[in-house]
Amino acid sequence: MSPQHQPALRIAGALLASTAALAALPTSVAHAAPGDNGDVKVHDSTTAQDNQRDDPKVCQFYLDAFNFDTVQSVAWTVSQQPPTGNGLALAGAIVLTGGTGRTATYSLPAGHYKLEWTFTGENGNAKQKVFMVDCASSSPSSTPSGPPTGGSPSGRGSSPAAVTGHG
Repeated sequence: MSPQHQPALRIAGALLASTAALAALPTSVAHAAPGDNGDVKVHDSTTAQDNQRDDPKVCQFYLDAFNFDTVQSVAWTVSQQPPTGNGLALAGAIVLTGGTGRTATYSLPAGHYKLEWTFTGENGNAKQKVFMVDCASSSPSSTPSGPPTGGSPSGRGSSPAAVTGHG
């Protein structure tokens, strides 16, 4: 091989190696699948709906969604976490319009909880958030009783677990 062709061969080899490395990546690394591109937050009831930070310690709280696909239905559960327990605490569904949505405001007994957020067509595991309920300075106004459901603050929705998002 002539010396003048060696640089071209090295460049071609590097390009081939880079292309092979990119092809080996899972498609979820290259770009988010439709519906997998949003974020959910646990917000204290006093946190503004457009604030995208997490509130890991709350008293009364709501679930807030950002940057999802335009119209998407999401199911969610809030479960106790040790040392609080292992049971289901709340469950519901929310329809995200314009890629955003908000649930009603909820109260739970003091303890550790985990939110799981699932939807049809998601890739991988449910989106999750771990948070703590601590109302040391005041007592919750109400504690859910009966079967866990997500209520609708405005009474809208086809079932007690349906909550309509904001747009």
